[in-house]
Amino acid sequence: MKHHLQKGLMYLRNANFEGKDLRNVNLVLADLRGAKLSNAILDYSNLSWANLLQSDMVNCNCIGVSMYSAQVCDSDMMYADLRFADLRKADLRGVVLDGADLSNADLRDSILDEASMRGVNLRGADLRNASFLGVDLRESNLTDCILENTNITDAILTNTIGSNNIMQRGAYFKNKDDSENFFFGNIDRNCL
Repeated sequence: MKHHLQKGLMYLRNANFEGKDLRNVNLVLADLRGAKLSNAILDYSNLSWANLLQSDMVNCNCIGVSMYSAQVCDSDMMYADLRFADLRKADLRGVVLDGADLSNADLRDSILDEASMRGVNLRGADLRNASFLGVDLRESNLTDCILENTNITDAILTNTIGSNNIMQRGAYFKNKDDSENFFFGNIDRNCL
């Protein structure tokens, strides 16, 4: 497989980095479409503006990674460790994040429409202006999240955990499955 640089861009389509240690690597603007990154260590790496469409990032360690404005649509990030990750303005539509840890991650202005996020830990995450249209958030932890102007219309929120500290200025809530099993601390359910 040939990988090359052209005009400052890295073309790494379908590259196999499974289980590799890629800590602190600069992959800004890299074309990593279809890359195999499962079990890789990407802690504190910079993947800003990278193209990661349809990548395999299952069980990937991405603590403190920067994926600012990255294209990550339809990728598999199941069980990924994304604590303290910078995912601002990232396009994560259709991503599988089941069981991932996104605690204290910055997801401001991100698009996660139709993503699968079952059992995800979003404790302390900044979700301001993010879009979660139709996202499956069953059994996820939203404790201490900042949900300001966050769109969670048609999301599945069964057994989702929240807290009394959620900022909800203009957050849009509508429970797709009309379940009564979701808790957001002292939010008045009559306004949902």
